Amino acid sequence: MKRFPLMVGYAFVRDPHSFYTLSDCDGVSAILGVAGCPLRILATDIENIRAAEAAELESMERRPARRIEKENQAGPKLTRKEARDVFPKNHRVVVNGGFLKGMGGYVVDATGRNTIKAMIETLNGLVPV
Repeated sequence: MKRFPLMVGYAFVRDPHSFYTLSDCDGVSAILGVAGCPLRILATDIENIRAAEAAELESMERRPARRIEKENQAGPKLTRKEARDVFPKNHRVVVNGGFLKGMGGYVVDATGRNTIKAMIETLNGLVPV
């Protein structure tokens, strides 16, 4: 598991005995402050940062499950040979999704895993997709 904190390199310390002692700790390069006075951060702001990190972690943990679910909804994957049988070279295709939706072109090769390489016709000529 990987964690990606929102506030990389920051530690929040409640009521330290001495900011000078804290600044001597290994890994501490500076203490945030203004005019030599340490900056106090509200506990609610720290809780908001923690909540945002937790929400992002939860979202990261769900991404693989969503991808697998999406792949399962798409149906079984074609092998490269099956894809080449369904989409032979120079076969005419029309894109049915994304920003190229409705544009036509020709199959260059079937690469397997339900993907093909195609040359799509645009106003500027053929574009590999």
